[in-house]
Amino acid sequence: MRETFSFFACIKHFLFLLQTIITLNLQLNRIADVGAQVICKALETKTLTTLDLHVNNIGNAGAQAIGQALERNQVK
Repeated sequence: MRETFSFFACIKHFLFLLQTIITLNLQLNRIADVGAQVICKALETKTLTTLDLHVNNIGNAGAQAIGQALERNQVK
């Protein structure tokens, strides 16, 4: 579990360093609810137009985090 947390902490830090994210492909990464929540928290203020999360293990809590992040997305 520690390795998984470290991976997501690094991804979250990387996403905050980027000014604009247009496309993010995270398919086939075994992302579960906790990972989705961490990634989507980092995406709330970004200008994402394409997010590919298929073939992951995201459940209801992760889907809710994704929905909230997309509501706050700055794409016009």
